[in-house]
Amino acid sequence: MNWQYLLEADVLVELGKKLQQYRKHLGLSQQQLADKIGISRYRISNIERGENFTMEVFIRLLKTYNKLNDMQQLFEISSISPKELFQKSQDKK
Repeated sequence: MNWQYLLEADVLVELGKKLQQYRKHLGLSQQQLADKIGISRYRISNIERGENFTMEVFIRLLKTYNKLNDMQQLFEISSISPKELFQKSQDKK
């Protein structure tokens, strides 16, 4: 899926689905997850349906899922220049 071209509302729906899948993978009920992060079960249900939620809640979810450190990958800056990257791709040919 190319998330880049989705509307923001569609991104929230897809993100909600992914969060729900991971919760189920961990064997947690909505109530158990809600208790862990300090929000209501109703709010978890809303998030999983794609309703907007705060960054604070998202961070709590990532911490509970032990995925917060994965955020580092989103903001890593490559130490290789575009020119070097191009040259390496040409060398492989």
